[in-house]
Amino acid sequence: MRIKLSKSDWENIGKKMGWIKTAQQDPEHTYNMGDGHQYADFEETPDDESEDSDEGGEFDYLTDGHEDDARMMRLKAEAESLAEDHDDSGDVHVALYWLLSHYHGGQNSPEYAALSNSPYSPGPLERGPDESAEIIYEDLERAYKGS
Repeated sequence: MRIKLSKSDWENIGKKMGWIKTAQQDPEHTYNMGDGHQYADFEETPDDESEDSDEGGEFDYLTDGHEDDARMMRLKAEAESLAEDHDDSGDVHVALYWLLSHYHGGQNSPEYAALSNSPYSPGPLERGPDESAEIIYEDLERAYKGS
């Protein structure tokens, strides 16, 4: 299963996960290599959040602003557990997207907020999780319902 993300989505994920560091140009270290372009040394600047402060990072969108919602906390814990069991967490994001789309209670619900922040976006012909995400969907559904 492939997740289709825009360039800006990947950049946002990369910044949150620490894959992309913000570069800051040092004007004293700019070089002209004779081809008409200016080249500069770059230094990494520290992120606002340290990697130690991430408590699961990849699935934080499930509980952002709704840390007191027991169902969403169970769903996040199950998603993290399933992601550890699978080599690629892409299927977990796919299953989460479809679960949230089936169970959200309108635009003010925590499920809709998580759905809106999901890193997965289905293609125009997709109507639900594929076979590889269907089993994960069922596990997530059980955790969501508390059974």
